[in-house]
Amino acid sequence: MTAARGRNCRTFGGKVVVVDVWATWCGPCQEPMARLQTYGDAHPEWKDKVILISVSIDDEMNTAKQHLKKRGWTKSVNTWVSGAWGSAAIKAYRVRGIPTCYVIGVDGKIAGAEHPGAMRLADVVNGALAQAKK
Repeated sequence: MTAARGRNCRTFGGKVVVVDVWATWCGPCQEPMARLQTYGDAHPEWKDKVILISVSIDDEMNTAKQHLKKRGWTKSVNTWVSGAWGSAAIKAYRVRGIPTCYVIGVDGKIAGAEHPGAMRLADVVNGALAQAKK
């Protein structure tokens, strides 16, 4: 796990970026985070085209780090933002609640943003990949 300082979607240029905003204390965040870990294996065609990122808004990075380790959630790029709800990243993406999932297309535009339980993530990602080919 790393602090998300200085990272933005341009860091991952040329890829569709999936961002899952969560916290250890958020019960409804746990299942979407577990599911996020499965997408790489379930969609081998996404290799080198899609990056899966988790963003913890826990007060302490170590809290999130220990939770990730305990759960074995290692298949996403796991980041943490200091300042929780007041952080620049959370404000920039206008996160109003968690869990929240964003899919950002290769063009940097948001292709989808909603509760991960409501989002058909594979469809949104595949749509963003198809859009990138145009």
